[in-house]
Amino acid sequence: MNGQQRMPSAWWFGVAAVIFLLGLVPLILALSNAVEGLIEYEIQEFDDAASTELEVDGAPVAIFTTYDGIGTVRCNGGGPGVEVPDDETGGADATVLTLDHPTWDFEYSRGSRTWHRVAVTPGDWDDGTYSVSCNVVSPGPSEPSPQFAYADNPSVFGTVVGFLIAVGIAGLTTIIALTIVIVVAVKRSRAKRPPLPRRPTFPPTPPQP
Repeated sequence: MNGQQRMPSAWWFGVAAVIFLLGLVPLILALSNAVEGLIEYEIQEFDDAASTELEVDGAPVAIFTTYDGIGTVRCNGGGPGVEVPDDETGGADATVLTLDHPTWDFEYSRGSRTWHRVAVTPGDWDDGTYSVSCNVVSPGPSEPSPQFAYADNPSVFGTVVGFLIAVGIAGLTTIIALTIVIVVAVKRSRAKRPPLPRRPTFPPTPPQP
């Protein structure tokens, strides 16, 4: 043994690169899914001015309108086991279900139109076809008739949580990869240094007479 440290293999740099790239996969998937969802997101306009039939299939449906003036938009629905509103204003009676009001605002722009989410079908609605009607309560003076539409309820919270998890994974794997690179580089640098030469020893000087 000459006391020289064993040089780590350069393959460790490749291992660090693989770990770094694998950590980016969840982030890339989260970004691509978000972009794809935004591109493919479609809003279907109501069949009539303020009413339509829509399909509930395991997930809530959001109601949108172009109306952004003074007043409140109310929507009611009738479907499996529920009677449909029979008055022109869409007023609800005891057998008509009122749609939920969103807990946070959501706007979606497509072309020259900006759609505002104003209602969401309740989560306990059974799957099936529902008739939904909406009207503006106490609109401002001379307000134009709003347009209504529906689409899948956007899951922004789930998208944000998934993106944050992906960022965390990418950050963790980046730290691991950098640690491997630094440790291996330092050990390889030390191993390349030649050992210090041994200092020659001389016999002691004889005492002077």
